[in-house]
Amino acid sequence: MRSRSLRIALHIVYAHTHHPILFDICGLNMSSITVRKVDFEFPEDVALYALPGMPRVSLFIVAFSLTMPYLEPYLIRMMLKATQHVNDENLIEDMKRFSQQEGNHYRNHARINQIVRGKFDAATAAELLRIEHELKAEYELFLNDKSMRYNLAYAEGFEAMTCAAAMGGANRSQEKSGVSKGWAELLDWHALEEIEHRTVAFDVYNHVVGGYFYRVAAGLRSQFHYLYYIHRFYTVMLKAKGMRVYPYVPFFLLAGGFRYLNTLMPWYNPANYKIPNDLNRRLDQYGALAKEN
Repeated sequence: MRSRSLRIALHIVYAHTHHPILFDICGLNMSSITVRKVDFEFPEDVALYALPGMPRVSLFIVAFSLTMPYLEPYLIRMMLKATQHVNDENLIEDMKRFSQQEGNHYRNHARINQIVRGKFDAATAAELLRIEHELKAEYELFLNDKSMRYNLAYAEGFEAMTCAAAMGGANRSQEKSGVSKGWAELLDWHALEEIEHRTVAFDVYNHVVGGYFYRVAAGLRSQFHYLYYIHRFYTVMLKAKGMRVYPYVPFFLLAGGFRYLNTLMPWYNPANYKIPNDLNRRLDQYGALAKEN
């Protein structure tokens, strides 16, 4: 029965990916999440530093980007496994679109990562790749050996942290941010879609397993695990650029501020976030770019 459900889920994902118009005509789209297949063109001279005047923050952003081709496929595969435990059609639709958005994200990050990795010497690039392979192996282990409860809490913990950070910077105009070309569009689009699908991991966790104390405890553990790998990437790059490694507060927590602290409270629900007024307008711009591609 589970095998049959999985095959059906895979067919639905394929059909929706390749024939979305048919789904709209049939009235089967029940989600407010829009999938925008944007393929950014990154020139070979894209800057290593997303923020030219802030090299340390920029290298933290690179560290974040390096995790995406491993973290987001993990989330996608975990959501696919979780569909077998979900009986809410609207939530299943949200899960599917969440996964499609994440797939578009990590493919763009993988391309810019390839360019950025080449801006370091061969030894540093090899060390970064070694850490990437370790992270990939750990997510494979989580999927194969950890419980559904553990994986859903990991996903919710990560999404809660990054959405709080995205909300913290959502009101800053991309044009006035001073972010380097290439990085600016990628990070803005990614952050806006993180806000758009902010409720999915939270809703799936509560639908399948639930439990406030486990959500917070396992979520903090997942954030520590994820930030540990960020720190490893970050440290390697700082040393390669001749910068000292100082104690620091992770950028996600600084950007999230009180919103991050709110994710730890019993009343937390990402559906209650007050969304920036221009979010849909900015997302529509990326939707138009997706159609051009």
